[in-house]
Amino acid sequence: MRAQLYLDNRIRKMLKEPFETFAKTYNERVIPIFSSLEEESQAIADEKYEDLGRYFNPESDDPADYAEMAWEAGLEHYESMSLMQYNMRLMWISTLYQFWEQQVRKFVFEEVTRTHKFIDKKGNDVDFAGFCTRGIDDIKEEFNEFGQDLEKLNSWSKIEELRLLANVIKHGDGWSATKLKQLRPNFFDSGGISTDLLDLYKTTLGERVLNIDDSEYETYCDAITQFWDELPDVLYSK
Repeated sequence: MRAQLYLDNRIRKMLKEPFETFAKTYNERVIPIFSSLEEESQAIADEKYEDLGRYFNPESDDPADYAEMAWEAGLEHYESMSLMQYNMRLMWISTLYQFWEQQVRKFVFEEVTRTHKFIDKKGNDVDFAGFCTRGIDDIKEEFNEFGQDLEKLNSWSKIEELRLLANVIKHGDGWSATKLKQLRPNFFDSGGISTDLLDLYKTTLGERVLNIDDSEYETYCDAITQFWDELPDVLYSK
């Protein structure tokens, strides 16, 4: 009896639902957190200016100095919160990929072990902890055993892009960054500055290095949803 990966409508719907919820939550609840950042920063600057005014001495103080200190207080808040917004965006993107990879790994293991066991080269049973430990490479090999080349799916290019981006977010510069620059050079666009910000700062989280728009998150959620839609109802092992 051959092993099979079975995707009926109920299972397919269950696997897609988290990503539909993620996209909706991100758009409706996460993005609005930072929607009034400029207004908040201006309010802080105004409050700082008002506080400083209480100690203003027209005979010795320059109002321009107070205005500059107030502006700096507002700018400090804006830069701090902008970095937090940037990091939150990257964390959601990174977690999205990890969620999907774990989801696929669990799906394959549970489907196969309904009727079969995974055996290693020494003849020992392989439990879930030892299954697909190399991540996406092992997952692709498992699907190949069922006659499905994941790289031929229409959704795969976006999922691969997401994987590379998640690696860059986690590790910074390296092989994934080199590949991602080829696929999405705009992610590394520093706004007219010729310097490579990733090379300059050597971090993707401590500084605003990646030029990622909020809309990318929903695009990746859609790609993963498409992935589950593209798989056949049943895949049989070779």
